[in-house]
Amino acid sequence: DYYASRGLGDVYKRQITRDEIILGQIVISNAGHDRDSHLVVIGHEGENFVFVADGRLRTVEKPKRKKLRHVLRTDIYSPKISKKILQGMPVTNAELRKIIAEFKQSAGGESGAAE
Repeated sequence: DYYASRGLGDVYKRQITRDEIILGQIVISNAGHDRDSHLVVIGHEGENFVFVADGRLRTVEKPKRKKLRHVLRTDIYSPKISKKILQGMPVTNAELRKIIAEFKQSAGGESGAAE
C-alpha cells in the first residue's frame, strides 16, 4: 500500500487507485512543473492515468495527462461537473476556475489533501 521512500519526497508515499478518484474531484499535483497546483479531474485513461485541468494553464481543450501516483486526492468534488462529464456535456474553463477558487477559499490557503 505504501512505497518506500526513494529520496523523492512524498511522491511515492501512497498509490492512489482509479476507484478513489471521482470525475469533477479536485486533486493536487505532487510532481512535475505543476507541483502544488490544484486541478480538477475531467477524465480517466486506463487504470493509472487521469486527465486534469485548471481552466487557466491547463484548459478543458488541452488537459494534462497525469499518473495517479503524481496527484493527491482531496475530499472535494463538484457533482455538477461530474454529472456534465458523465452526460457528455461540455464543461467550461470558467466552471473549473470557480470550483478551484471556492476550494482554495474554503481551505484557507491550505491544501486540504486527504491521505
